[in-house]
Amino acid sequence: MAAMSSHRLLFTQLHLCNSLLLIHVHHATPLNFRFDFSEPGSYCTPGSDIACAGDAYPYARTIELTKTDISDRNLRSIGGAWYARPVQLWNNTTGEVASFRTTFSFQIKPVNLDVSADGMAFFLGHYPSGIPHRSYGGNLGLFNGSSNNRNATGTARIVAVEFDTYMNKEWEKDGNHVGIDVNSIVSVAAISPDKNLTSGNTMTAEISYDSRYKIR
Repeated sequence: MAAMSSHRLLFTQLHLCNSLLLIHVHHATPLNFRFDFSEPGSYCTPGSDIACAGDAYPYARTIELTKTDISDRNLRSIGGAWYARPVQLWNNTTGEVASFRTTFSFQIKPVNLDVSADGMAFFLGHYPSGIPHRSYGGNLGLFNGSSNNRNATGTARIVAVEFDTYMNKEWEKDGNHVGIDVNSIVSVAAISPDKNLTSGNTMTAEISYDSRYKIR
């Protein structure tokens, strides 16, 4: 569902405030998931619908995705949170693919107001999910950073929408953009919003996919 990472001592405090996910397969009953994090213990705990991994933890009706205090121990902090149950997005027999729509609210608060860390992403991936090895920094907790190969294969393949708050000069043009990632941290499309992603204000994102169109 969401992942975030930092590799500098310029940490970003991120709150995942609430989330709605609607999945629809044609000729089937739509699936609807809604989480508002209002009940302590209903998320980020064993057996709950929302699993947290890495440095992510519940805090005051939100999910903090990374550590927030500045210290050498917290260098390369990575955290993730996702729906803990499998959801069928395609039919292997018919090739039918599900459409989906999700809405969620979040805040990105840099500890250092001059420079932030790398950002966060909403993603769809293999079940069960996990945080890849060395996926800190510009890999946003999504891609294995053990080699220079930034492409995901096999069960590591994902589709993601990134909210990027730091410019990695090797593959990005600016440090405030929203991008679509398909099996690679190099976005297939990106746009720079007219708002500062690290403003600390609560922002709401709506992401939708129509299965009549292909993602390439």
